[in-house]
Amino acid sequence: MKKDLWIKAANIGGFLFIIYISFFSSQGEDLRQDETQETIFTPAPYAFSIWGLIYLLILIWIIKMFTAKEHDLRAYRRVGWLVPISLVISALSLTVSTTAAIFFITGALIVLMVIYTTIQRAENTTIFFRVPFSFFIAWMSVAAIVDMFIVLEHNNINQILGLGELAWASIMIGVGGVIALFFMHAHDDIIFPAVFIWGYIALIVNQHHLAVIVITAGTMSAVLAAAIGWKLLKRFKGERI
Repeated sequence: MKKDLWIKAANIGGFLFIIYISFFSSQGEDLRQDETQETIFTPAPYAFSIWGLIYLLILIWIIKMFTAKEHDLRAYRRVGWLVPISLVISALSLTVSTTAAIFFITGALIVLMVIYTTIQRAENTTIFFRVPFSFFIAWMSVAAIVDMFIVLEHNNINQILGLGELAWASIMIGVGGVIALFFMHAHDDIIFPAVFIWGYIALIVNQHHLAVIVITAGTMSAVLAAAIGWKLLKRFKGERI
């Protein structure tokens, strides 16, 4: 079908666009500098290597579109235009100011959530079909929190509601953990909290001199790991939660 060809072309175009912006443009270089800018909520630089995995999974997802069977092809058609839109919005977040980027990241998260729920409702799709978006939406959630602290730093905002950056970092670690737990139980998805653990461990590595961050992020990582282990145990026993 001609429509399928346009969808495939749009996905390839969106993927190439975000790859170009991320790795080959001056804007992408500026973003990598912003990502590693020191705030209390800045994880160790290695954490951002997860983008490589996300891009690889999306590439595989797009390639599989060309060999998809009819039941998967129907799902591709349902989200076909949304995926390149999410990729373009994500890429554009790298080309704007740090303050404006938070709006693009939020927009990308909204589109990704629509993609994710649409895939979940699709019938007879394989588990892999949603895996790239589990990683994508989880890390974009972490990136949104990181960018929020960068925005505050850029605008010299040191306190909100009488609480300083350290207090808010601890609060957001807890909020992020609660969101990850809710997402896991609501969508039966262990990848989402696993990505948060990845980010929190990298945060501990980079902020090891701050006891509050180490304790808060370490505790939340342990809670998330225990929740993942519990869900896997239930699955192993054949009991879906």
